[in-house]
Amino acid sequence: PKGLFTVPPKCYMHHQASFIPSFFPENVKLGQDADFFPYPPYASKPELGTPLEVAGTLVMITKDSKASREFIKFLQMPLAHELWMAQKSFVT
Repeated sequence: PKGLFTVPPKCYMHHQASFIPSFFPENVKLGQDADFFPYPPYASKPELGTPLEVAGTLVMITKDSKASREFIKFLQMPLAHELWMAQKSFVT
């Protein structure tokens, strides 16, 4: 991402995940020198709303048990994701 902070900039947008600020120079202030923005909605299909790019989180059972299977079932419910997002996880 160094090209974002050169004068003149070598790029104006860097498509990356929420971890990218850890690679920014120390003097960079988020919201001032760099910021995040959502993709714009599709002009031809406004009913789809604003696109959202998210990570593909993968979960697996390493030791089969009733509790682990119940946890996987819970992760399939909307409530699990609402709780996860409420923890201020980044959406990128």
